[in-house]
Amino acid sequence: MGSNTYYISLGLIILSVPFLVYGLRVQFGRYKRWYLHEGDPVYSPKEMFYVYIPISLVIVILGIALILPTYELRQAAFFLVDLPLIIATSLLLFWLPNWIKPAWVRWLEKNHGDILLLLLREARITSNWEQRVATQEGLEAWVAEVRHNHGL
Repeated sequence: MGSNTYYISLGLIILSVPFLVYGLRVQFGRYKRWYLHEGDPVYSPKEMFYVYIPISLVIVILGIALILPTYELRQAAFFLVDLPLIIATSLLLFWLPNWIKPAWVRWLEKNHGDILLLLLREARITSNWEQRVATQEGLEAWVAEVRHNHGL
């Protein structure tokens, strides 16, 4: 196995780090600005942010598979681990289970689904929205303020 293979493998593993970090920040509510994403729902759906962690795992496993000692091991790693993960990740873009969403998003959808579009519109015009909703208390206060301001 040539040194180029090791560099490619290392490059893939390093490439996966930003996806993993970003995905974890989204999942644990440390980064909420993504929720205001207004991209095309077909070419750039908001749901893509939910699959950053599985995508990073796909890339890491691919990088590790490249440096496995035998062709059979590389093939097994791809077909038994990476390919099912790729399929599962692709399915997550179309069928989004509730458990994959961050807790604060589940809370918003469950408790304030009736005004979710209004909340999104208000959040997009509020400059300090992300700081205001950094905690659950801040999120609840912001929702109450939006309800009050719109007479709901």
